Amino acid sequence: MLGDAGSTQQLTTNIASAVEEVAVTSREIASSSLATLNASQSLDRLADHSLLANDNIRKSMVVLSDDIRNVQSNAAQMEMKVSEIGNILETINTLSDQTNLLALNAAIEAARAGEHGRGFAVVADEVRKLAQSSRESSNKISTLLVSLKDASVIVVDDINKNVVSIEASMNTTIEGRQTAEKVKEAACELELMANNMSSAAEQQSVTTEVVAKDVVAVEEAARHELHIAQQLSELSDEMQRNNQLLQRTIAGFNVD
Repeated sequence: MLGDAGSTQQLTTNIASAVEEVAVTSREIASSSLATLNASQSLDRLADHSLLANDNIRKSMVVLSDDIRNVQSNAAQMEMKVSEIGNILETINTLSDQTNLLALNAAIEAARAGEHGRGFAVVADEVRKLAQSSRESSNKISTLLVSLKDASVIVVDDINKNVVSIEASMNTTIEGRQTAEKVKEAACELELMANNMSSAAEQQSVTTEVVAKDVVAVEEAARHELHIAQQLSELSDEMQRNNQLLQRTIAGFNVD
């Protein structure tokens, strides 16, 4: 009986130890779940920040793209104006040449007229000089327009290259947003899993604590049972000794 009681107490002690280990593990799981939850929430906030920054970049690129298209349109219009001015200058040059030729012919005729054509010759010479000056000014303007046109071509070419770069950046931005959305989706799933795991671990911890209290109660009962068994064993030994003593006493009173 005493051996059975001792075995029962040892068994309950082992169970209590095992339950305590489970409780510690449950608390560690709950702590890890909470850390995982916090990390997933931080990842979710980071994904939101990335999406917001991505949207701002995309909006800025759209505005920049519109500005560049406006510059392209203005450059094209300027090129057309330069061409129109060039055509006008050609007309002016043609008129200057014709005026110069007419003035030269007038001067020749005035020289033939002698003294009577001297005044006219002076006027014709002034007209010829003005025509030449007009021609020179027109040539300078033409040179400046050519330089302006060449610079415009270079600017438009650079703008076109920037447009290609912006379009590539826009594609990269779209891909970045898609990646950020996937990260956010994964973070939400991880947060949900962490919540479920944390709830389960917390419930397991609570249940384990209840079981631990029950095991402690059983252990106390087993200890009490062992104590009673020890007392009964001692009482039984004492009764056995008393019985042996009584038998020896009775045997001493036997008469042959």
